[in-house]
Amino acid sequence: MAINKNLIQGQKIMLDAARDTSVASFSAGFKQAMDASLKMEKEENEKLDRWMSKLGTPSNIRKIDPEHRAQIDEWVTTKQKDYIEAREKYDEDKNPENRRAYEKIEQQFLNLNEQLDEYALERKNYASAADGQKLKLGGLGSDWYVNNYVSDDANTTGAVEGSFSVNDDGKIMFADDVSFDSKKGKWNVQNDKAMGYIQQRLSTTSQLALEDGKTGNNRYIKSNSARDYKKQFDSTGPEGVMVLAQTDITPDDKDTNTFMQNWANGNLDESFYTEFNSVDGTAWMEKPENADKLSKMMSDYLANTEEELYNILRKDAFNKEDNKSFLDTPGKGLFVGGTNQTATRSSGETLLKELKEGKGKLTNFLGRSITFDPINDVYTTVYEGVTNNYQGLEDFLGALGITDPAFRNIVPKKSKNDNNNDNQDDPPPPTPDIDFYDVFKGKFTEDRALALEKQYPGLKITLSPFSDKHIVTYKGKEKEIEFRRFRDSGNKESQKLLNDLLKGI
Repeated sequence: MAINKNLIQGQKIMLDAARDTSVASFSAGFKQAMDASLKMEKEENEKLDRWMSKLGTPSNIRKIDPEHRAQIDEWVTTKQKDYIEAREKYDEDKNPENRRAYEKIEQQFLNLNEQLDEYALERKNYASAADGQKLKLGGLGSDWYVNNYVSDDANTTGAVEGSFSVNDDGKIMFADDVSFDSKKGKWNVQNDKAMGYIQQRLSTTSQLALEDGKTGNNRYIKSNSARDYKKQFDSTGPEGVMVLAQTDITPDDKDTNTFMQNWANGNLDESFYTEFNSVDGTAWMEKPENADKLSKMMSDYLANTEEELYNILRKDAFNKEDNKSFLDTPGKGLFVGGTNQTATRSSGETLLKELKEGKGKLTNFLGRSITFDPINDVYTTVYEGVTNNYQGLEDFLGALGITDPAFRNIVPKKSKNDNNNDNQDDPPPPTPDIDFYDVFKGKFTEDRALALEKQYPGLKITLSPFSDKHIVTYKGKEKEIEFRRFRDSGNKESQKLLNDLLKGI
């Protein structure tokens, strides 16, 4: 039974008044005591109101389904009692321990309110992703979220009921002491470490392609790429590999694009189906004992993707930059790589014109005097007292570092390669069969290319920017020829292609 302090105090007054013969004395004393008691109660209530106002309540409870509110209400009620008790003790003794106790409860209330907000948002995002088919219900790691993020109904296991609770610090907990913090943000199956590496590699490969497109190099090696991918994937463990198979590797697209989807839909090369058949489903990908095979497949898959990206970007860069002469850009000078200088446009145009004409004494170029001996096909430069001789135009341009497309395939008039000053109109020289072993067997070196070009003036052999083949140009015609073949039949086929080009076929 609750004690009514006002009633007890009033009764005491009345007993004391019985000894007083004055009724007025009794009335005055009783009223004074009642007023003091009521004032004390009012001050007490105001103090409690201030405390409760500071402590607050978890306003985000309204965002939580009713199925969880009983546990939250129970936690709040218990903590409010503990808070008032700690405040009253501190008011009495000013003990710092009591102050720390009630301040800790204030923080726990803030923790809970923040957790309730995050949990509500998590469940909302999870439901939206499920509706948009951006996560695979029933797939790897999804059971926990189905059981704890989906309202209990006939389609779930029922584990939602009774598994939700709030710990002493105001943190949401689930069955088996699993914290909400350990699970939040991980429902959309994703291997962040591997994804970060993939994005980094694709960015690096894109930059390499742009550089190689400008220089004509071909530095991408697919086998190295596949090796590096597998090493990185394996470092995330079997579960990381299995998760990556279900991760959307193009998150910026509205449609999901996972390795599992591509494999299951039969979109990959037949080499990806030698051991497992897509008709049998993807269950094998979710078994840890298959993680190494899965990692190898995904590494090859991404290396193929990376190679395709490299070739596309390299081709675009080559077409836009490396295949553009200084003459194509108004006012642009001629870059000379040997001295890392840029000659004026007029100097570049003059040099180009005089080289085509086969002029014996050329206009000085970047401080160099230049002469040309058409009989011996020798270019001589004198610079700062040093004389250098170069056999042929290619050696001369190479020494200067001039690679501009305008200077390609020049045949100087009056040179020994000119044949009556119009080499391009003369019939081709005799074309004996190319020596199969000397030209096509083994690695096709730069020396072999130069030998062929000297044997057939006007012939130009360059490495294709898009493959391991070579682009062979002669008299306005062009063929792509693979010089390094692994079987005699293939080499003979390449030999015929070259012979036909030289004969104008």
